[in-house]
Amino acid sequence: MQTCLVCNDEITNPICINCLEQELIYWFVDYDPKLVSRIRVLKRAFDMYEDTEANCIKCGNNINVCSHCFLTEVMNLIKDENLKSLFKKSFISF
Repeated sequence: MQTCLVCNDEITNPICINCLEQELIYWFVDYDPKLVSRIRVLKRAFDMYEDTEANCIKCGNNINVCSHCFLTEVMNLIKDENLKSLFKKSFISF
């Protein structure tokens, strides 16, 4: 198991931020399209981390940070509390 380069916890949900970004863009187009460009900028900021040896279960690419760290930062972009709650239900709380 590899560790996240942001939080140093083990990566237990190995989905890369590229795959997450795609899903987030589809979701935000329906709910708050103006956040799409901010998510892309945020994703580029996370690209600065080196890749670990963990591989994404969707695309097979290397992973550099855990999905929780990336999704938490995306959630911080959301100002509307109702949308934030829906986001948590859709992406963070399973």
